[in-house]
Amino acid sequence: MNDSTLRVGLVGSGFMGRLHANCWEALPGAKLVAVADPTPESRDKCPGKPAQFTHWQDLLAGADVDIVDVCTPTPWHGEAAMGALAAGKNVLCEKPMALNTAEATAMARAGKAAGTCFMVAHVIRFWPEYALLKEIVTSGKYGALKSFTCLRRMAVPMYNWDMWTHDEKRAGGIPFEGHIHDVDYVRYLMGDPTTVYAVGVRDHTGIGQMWTSYTFANNSRAVAEGSWGYEPTYPFQHGFVAVMEGGVVDYGLGREKPMLLYTPDADPEEIKPEPVSVGTADEGGNISDLGGYYKEIEYYAGCVRAGKQPTITTPWDARETVRLLEAQIQSAKTGQFVPFAPEAEA
Repeated sequence: MNDSTLRVGLVGSGFMGRLHANCWEALPGAKLVAVADPTPESRDKCPGKPAQFTHWQDLLAGADVDIVDVCTPTPWHGEAAMGALAAGKNVLCEKPMALNTAEATAMARAGKAAGTCFMVAHVIRFWPEYALLKEIVTSGKYGALKSFTCLRRMAVPMYNWDMWTHDEKRAGGIPFEGHIHDVDYVRYLMGDPTTVYAVGVRDHTGIGQMWTSYTFANNSRAVAEGSWGYEPTYPFQHGFVAVMEGGVVDYGLGREKPMLLYTPDADPEEIKPEPVSVGTADEGGNISDLGGYYKEIEYYAGCVRAGKQPTITTPWDARETVRLLEAQIQSAKTGQFVPFAPEAEA
């Protein structure tokens, strides 16, 4: 290790924590030097033989780190992230930022006060196909985006500590665990909606399925589905259809040609993002490669090295996504359209 190597401390070494650990191991100029988790068997699975601690406070006291990567279950995101920020560390925190706007606001303000590099890991903004669509829409090559539909379908996860994702009070159900990916991406792609309307189906995890419709000021529309109400044998799916004035982009995971561009008077054209070949995510979950996670961590590490705040996603962005989810849950409970307007960073 040389003086320019970023020293990383991982807080939480479960399924998502080990995905992050594998990305840090693959990233040049970074080293996972410490891990905190109450479960020794989980800590032992992290690559690179980092120093082991039971609690994030022990890690901060006992390890010299530049970055604290928070991958605990959601209820501990706030205390670990804000504790590390208060100690002057750069912090990467897994989504969801929090389960309510009040805590998310406190976290965003703690990041601003610390002045270090703080980012919430909304990975779909970095997922190669979704990042490519953002480039296409932003370029305006095929005209304005008129409508966007997306989905995320899976079985309820069975590979997490203490089955914590099955507890609505700890995980928030599918809205905060799976649907949030597409909720955040809709905001990234199209801006904030003016109204939302959502319906949900409840199961033992809380809301286990949610469908949300978004209306925007320019009369464009979006619809997103998030569900973990499927059988264990059902394959993980995510995808989208983006309808622009002069073209359609259709992406579906697992197809022979996953991403297709349709334009007038032309055959469908397969389009591909630049490949990210950094290894597989062999952690027993629904993710088969590290591509999007690696790109996310590579971007964050670059921000830390440059001493710049992230712009692809910001802490206030993550806070606003939590607030939009709360509006959707309110809509699902009341059966009413709920107005939404962005709140300026305070």
